[in-house]
Amino acid sequence: ALDACDSEVLAFIDDECEVSENWFSILEKTWNDEKLGICILAGPITFAPSDFSSRYLARNNPFAPIRGNGGYELRFPSRVRRALLPEYDTSSGFILSAGNGNLSFVVEEIKKIGGYDITLSKGGEDEDLCRRVRRQFGADSIYFNSNLCVTHHSQESLVGILRRNFRYGRYSGINWLTNFGIPTFLLG
Repeated sequence: ALDACDSEVLAFIDDECEVSENWFSILEKTWNDEKLGICILAGPITFAPSDFSSRYLARNNPFAPIRGNGGYELRFPSRVRRALLPEYDTSSGFILSAGNGNLSFVVEEIKKIGGYDITLSKGGEDEDLCRRVRRQFGADSIYFNSNLCVTHHSQESLVGILRRNFRYGRYSGINWLTNFGIPTFLLG
Protein backbone atom coordinates (compact mmCIF):
# COMPACT_ATOMS: atom_id res chain seq x y z
CA ALA A 1 0.00 0.00 0.00
CA LEU A 2 2.88 2.36 0.82
CA ASP A 3 4.46 1.91 -2.61
CA ALA A 4 1.14 2.26 -4.47
CA CYS A 5 -0.11 5.24 -2.45
CA ASP A 6 -0.38 8.55 -4.29
CA SER A 7 -1.82 10.57 -1.41
CA GLU A 8 0.07 12.48 1.27
CA VAL A 9 -1.40 10.44 4.14
CA LEU A 10 -2.12 6.71 4.35
CA ALA A 11 -4.52 5.32 6.98
CA PHE A 12 -4.85 1.76 8.32
CA ILE A 13 -7.98 0.34 9.95
CA ASP A 14 -8.24 -3.29 11.10
CA ASP A 15 -10.68 -5.37 9.08
CA GLU A 16 -12.88 -6.02 12.13
CA CYS A 17 -13.17 -2.32 12.96
CA GLU A 18 -16.00 0.11 12.34
CA VAL A 19 -15.15 3.81 12.15
CA SER A 20 -17.18 6.40 14.04
CA GLU A 21 -19.53 8.62 12.08
CA ASN A 22 -17.18 11.61 12.17
CA TRP A 23 -13.91 9.61 11.93
CA PHE A 24 -12.81 10.98 8.54
CA SER A 25 -13.51 14.63 9.42
CA ILE A 26 -11.54 14.26 12.69
CA LEU A 27 -8.70 12.56 10.80
CA GLU A 28 -8.61 15.33 8.21
CA LYS A 29 -8.83 18.12 10.81
CA THR A 30 -6.03 16.66 12.93
CA TRP A 31 -3.72 16.21 9.94
CA ASN A 32 -4.43 19.81 8.85
CA ASP A 33 -3.35 21.12 12.29
CA GLU A 34 0.06 22.40 11.16
CA LYS A 35 1.28 23.19 14.68
CA LEU A 36 1.39 19.47 15.51
CA GLY A 37 4.11 18.65 12.96
CA ILE A 38 3.57 14.90 13.35
CA CYS A 39 4.50 11.84 11.26
CA ILE A 40 2.01 9.36 12.74
CA LEU A 41 -1.55 9.86 13.99
CA ALA A 42 -3.32 7.19 16.05
CA GLY A 43 -6.75 6.87 17.61
CA PRO A 44 -8.45 4.66 20.19
CA ILE A 45 -9.77 1.22 19.42
CA THR A 46 -12.60 0.15 21.67
CA PHE A 47 -14.22 -3.28 21.76
CA ALA A 48 -17.91 -3.91 21.12
CA PRO A 49 -19.29 -5.70 24.17
CA SER A 50 -20.52 -9.08 23.02
CA ASP A 51 -18.95 -11.88 25.04
CA PHE A 52 -16.20 -12.72 27.50
CA SER A 53 -13.47 -12.29 24.86
CA SER A 54 -14.45 -8.71 24.07
CA ARG A 55 -14.67 -7.87 27.79
CA TYR A 56 -11.20 -9.39 28.28
CA LEU A 57 -9.84 -7.29 25.39
CA ALA A 58 -11.46 -4.13 26.76
CA ARG A 59 -9.64 -4.69 30.07
CA ASN A 60 -6.36 -5.80 28.44
CA ASN A 61 -6.46 -3.61 25.33
CA PRO A 62 -3.55 -4.57 23.05
CA PHE A 63 -4.22 -1.44 20.99
CA ALA A 64 -3.93 1.07 23.84
CA PRO A 65 -1.40 3.83 23.22
CA ILE A 66 1.98 3.49 24.89
CA ARG A 67 2.94 6.66 26.67
CA GLY A 68 6.37 7.62 27.89
CA ASN A 69 8.03 9.72 30.47
CA GLY A 70 9.03 12.97 28.79
CA GLY A 71 9.50 11.18 25.46
CA TYR A 72 11.80 8.50 26.87
CA GLU A 73 11.02 4.79 26.80
CA LEU A 74 9.64 3.30 29.99
CA ARG A 75 11.90 1.08 32.06
CA PHE A 76 11.24 -2.65 32.25
CA PRO A 77 9.64 -2.67 35.76
CA SER A 78 7.13 -0.02 34.66
CA ARG A 79 6.21 -2.07 31.60
CA VAL A 80 5.73 -5.21 33.69
CA ARG A 81 3.49 -3.28 36.11
CA ARG A 82 1.48 -1.94 33.17
CA ALA A 83 1.12 -5.45 31.74
CA LEU A 84 -0.14 -6.84 35.07
CA LEU A 85 -2.23 -3.84 36.13
CA PRO A 86 -3.20 -2.01 32.94
CA GLU A 87 -4.21 1.63 33.24
CA TYR A 88 -5.03 3.18 29.90
CA ASP A 89 -4.60 6.89 29.44
CA THR A 90 -6.70 7.61 26.37
CA SER A 91 -6.38 11.39 26.46
CA SER A 92 -5.06 13.17 23.39
CA GLY A 93 -1.33 13.85 23.28
CA PHE A 94 2.05 12.64 22.13
CA ILE A 95 2.78 8.94 22.63
CA LEU A 96 5.61 6.44 22.15
CA SER A 97 3.75 3.82 20.17
CA ALA A 98 0.36 2.58 18.96
CA GLY A 99 -1.00 -0.42 17.11
CA ASN A 100 -1.89 -0.50 13.42
CA GLY A 101 -5.65 -0.90 14.00
CA ASN A 102 -6.30 2.86 13.79
CA LEU A 103 -3.14 4.45 12.47
CA SER A 104 -2.31 6.93 9.73
CA PHE A 105 0.97 8.48 8.66
CA VAL A 106 2.72 10.85 6.26
CA VAL A 107 3.75 8.65 3.34
CA GLU A 108 6.98 10.52 2.46
CA GLU A 109 8.24 10.47 6.04
CA ILE A 110 7.59 6.73 6.41
CA LYS A 111 9.32 6.07 3.09
CA LYS A 112 12.40 7.94 4.41
CA ILE A 113 12.82 5.34 7.17
CA GLY A 114 12.19 2.39 4.86
CA GLY A 115 8.52 1.73 5.64
CA TYR A 116 7.41 -1.33 7.54
CA ASP A 117 9.93 -4.09 8.23
CA ILE A 118 8.24 -6.99 6.41
CA THR A 119 10.36 -9.55 8.28
CA LEU A 120 8.15 -8.76 11.29
CA SER A 121 5.00 -10.02 9.55
CA LYS A 122 3.83 -12.04 12.57
CA GLY A 123 3.74 -9.06 14.95
CA GLY A 124 5.72 -6.11 16.19
CA GLU A 125 5.84 -4.27 12.86
CA ASP A 126 3.84 -1.35 14.25
CA GLU A 127 6.06 -1.11 17.35
CA ASP A 128 9.17 -1.20 15.14
CA LEU A 129 7.79 1.52 12.84
CA CYS A 130 6.95 3.80 15.79
CA ARG A 131 10.40 3.25 17.32
CA ARG A 132 12.15 4.19 14.07
CA VAL A 133 9.88 7.25 13.57
CA ARG A 134 10.75 8.52 17.09
CA ARG A 135 14.46 8.02 16.45
CA GLN A 136 14.34 9.82 13.10
CA PHE A 137 11.83 12.59 13.81
CA GLY A 138 11.83 13.04 17.60
CA ALA A 139 9.63 12.37 20.62
CA ASP A 140 6.76 14.56 19.37
CA SER A 141 6.30 12.78 16.05
CA ILE A 142 3.49 10.38 17.07
CA TYR A 143 0.17 11.85 18.21
CA PHE A 144 -2.89 10.17 19.72
CA ASN A 145 -6.28 11.84 19.14
CA SER A 146 -8.84 10.50 21.62
CA ASN A 147 -11.74 11.54 19.33
CA LEU A 148 -10.54 9.44 16.37
CA CYS A 149 -12.48 6.35 17.49
CA VAL A 150 -13.03 2.97 15.91
CA THR A 151 -14.90 0.01 17.38
CA HIS A 152 -13.41 -3.46 17.06
CA HIS A 153 -15.91 -6.30 16.64
CA SER A 154 -13.84 -9.23 17.86
CA GLN A 155 -15.07 -12.70 16.95
CA GLU A 156 -11.99 -14.39 18.36
CA SER A 157 -12.11 -16.93 21.17
CA LEU A 158 -10.22 -16.30 24.40
CA VAL A 159 -7.77 -19.09 23.48
CA GLY A 160 -7.22 -17.43 20.08
CA ILE A 161 -6.59 -14.08 21.75
CA LEU A 162 -4.04 -15.59 24.12
CA ARG A 163 -2.29 -17.39 21.22
CA ARG A 164 -2.11 -14.16 19.25
CA ASN A 165 -0.78 -12.25 22.26
CA PHE A 166 1.88 -14.90 22.81
CA ARG A 167 2.89 -14.79 19.14
CA TYR A 168 2.99 -10.97 19.09
CA GLY A 169 4.89 -10.94 22.37
CA ARG A 170 7.42 -13.41 20.96
CA TYR A 171 8.04 -11.26 17.88
CA SER A 172 8.17 -8.13 20.02
CA GLY A 173 10.87 -9.86 22.09
CA ILE A 174 12.81 -10.80 18.94
CA ASN A 175 12.55 -7.18 17.82
CA TRP A 176 13.86 -6.09 21.22
CA LEU A 177 16.83 -8.48 21.01
CA THR A 178 17.78 -7.30 17.53
CA ASN A 179 17.18 -3.56 18.04
CA PHE A 180 17.77 -3.12 21.78
CA GLY A 181 15.40 -1.33 24.12
CA ILE A 182 12.44 -2.87 25.93
CA PRO A 183 9.45 -4.39 24.11
CA THR A 184 6.37 -2.24 24.53
CA PHE A 185 3.09 -4.11 24.20
CA LEU A 186 1.72 -7.62 24.00
CA LEU A 187 4.33 -9.17 26.26
CA GLY A 188 4.03 -12.92 25.92
